[in-house]
Amino acid sequence: MKDFLTKVTDLAVQKFGAEYAEIRAQKLFKTMLTVKDGRIEAAKQGIENGVALRVLVNGAWGFASVGTFNIETLTSAISDACRMAKTASLKLKTPIKLVETKTVEDKISVKPKKNPAEISVEDKIDTALAVNNTVRSYDKRVKSCTIDYLDLTGTNYFLNNEGTYIEQEKLYVWSRIIATASEANVLTFSREEIGSTAGYEVFDVETPEIVGKRAAKRAVEQLKAKPPRGGNFPAVLGPNVVGVF
Repeated sequence: MKDFLTKVTDLAVQKFGAEYAEIRAQKLFKTMLTVKDGRIEAAKQGIENGVALRVLVNGAWGFASVGTFNIETLTSAISDACRMAKTASLKLKTPIKLVETKTVEDKISVKPKKNPAEISVEDKIDTALAVNNTVRSYDKRVKSCTIDYLDLTGTNYFLNNEGTYIEQEKLYVWSRIIATASEANVLTFSREEIGSTAGYEVFDVETPEIVGKRAAKRAVEQLKAKPPRGGNFPAVLGPNVVGVF
């Protein structure tokens, strides 16, 4: 990969006149699942590629991004980025100058106990169904359960024309469980989210039984909850809800 990306930055400098060029690229393998009330509504696996190019020409920045490693597409993108920078430089009052920095070459690896890429999609579906069964069997007032699951593995790359090259392995596992309960015209729901950069072993700790029961219990308990008094109040917002507001 290093040699391939170097060819692209060389094009930027040697062919299109860039003073500086850098590439941020990624290759990711993703699994996405949705299970609703025991039915598999979506199951997808695929590869996601992306390349972001940034160049400095005549003291101005130019940028382009593509979703492929095709050399012809990358050549066209680097040309567009350089042309954009040249156009921007015509109206630039103060040209950008970069300070000298040390070059870095490094590789950051992840070492999960259970790599999600090595877990079959059937096993992932079984885990989601186990959560669903726990939620639905907790109490007859639990009427619905939706589970979303995502994992991704792959590598991020960074390279510039000054000699810096970094590879960073990526790993992420995430799941969201939404439980809905109903009684006497009162409808409630609760949400549980699990996320980890460690590996699929997160489900050895947050087992389907534990997380499913937690989601169902909260939904049922809210059926007896009193609605909050309206008005303006000082509030401390937790990280799980602050984005909502």
